[in-house]
Amino acid sequence: MRVSEEAAKQATLNMDVLMRCGTIVTEGWQAIMHEWINTTRETAQKNMSDLEELMNCRSVDALLSCQSSILRDRIETLHNSNIRISEVSTQIASDTAKRISELTSSLGGSLSLMDEAGQSLRKAGAEMARIDQSAD
Repeated sequence: MRVSEEAAKQATLNMDVLMRCGTIVTEGWQAIMHEWINTTRETAQKNMSDLEELMNCRSVDALLSCQSSILRDRIETLHNSNIRISEVSTQIASDTAKRISELTSSLGGSLSLMDEAGQSLRKAGAEMARIDQSAD
């Protein structure tokens, strides 16, 4: 009876840890997506201001200069946003791994209980088999 109660507790604990791990990973993805959304919003705002700037060009030279400036800015923005998203992703991955490790380390003690329960079941089974053989 005690073994089945321990097994049920362990199964419940395992499910709780799995649910928490899923929540941690989801939070991480949300933070990364938040960075992507911010980057996309900033780019859309820059695109609108750049379009206005292009429309105000009065000569071919001014247009080419404006396009060159926009291209340089876009490359720099892309580079900076990739760095920012990479930093956020790395930090989130590190935090997630740490939190999951902390959660799963709590299973270590419980797993030893499960091992003990398994050994007890094997011993009980062997003892029952011995009793059955002696009864025959």
